[in-house]
Amino acid sequence: MITSATIENFKGFKHLELPELSRITLLGGQNNVGKTSVLESLFLFYAKTQPEMFLRHLAWRGISAISLEPDFALAPVFRDYRMDRKIIITLREDDQEETMEVEFNYSYSQQSIELPLPSTRPGGSSLSGSKGSGYQ
Repeated sequence: MITSATIENFKGFKHLELPELSRITLLGGQNNVGKTSVLESLFLFYAKTQPEMFLRHLAWRGISAISLEPDFALAPVFRDYRMDRKIIITLREDDQEETMEVEFNYSYSQQSIELPLPSTRPGGSSLSGSKGSGYQ
């Protein structure tokens, strides 16, 4: 059971402490104050080995299409869209505390992926002997 949580630089939170969580915790407040963001931070924490979680949270909010450029796909989870700050989520479960840090790596450059060309065209005709390097 989660007994406390600290969330830093996640969405609208600069620093949020939830010091005394119990078996049943109710989050209340006006619209757009971060109730859902608290839950999303917990989902992110528990899905830390699943990078698609960053896109999944957008789908939960009804966003069905997005550019895969980092500024569009990842920036919304960082406070003020500032990907130069780490997201830090710390949870205490019973007597154990665990911290997760999320940091955008600006020096990472995605390598192009070479896809093998099919040996046949749709419908089964062979590509061998055809001019060019792809479908005609």
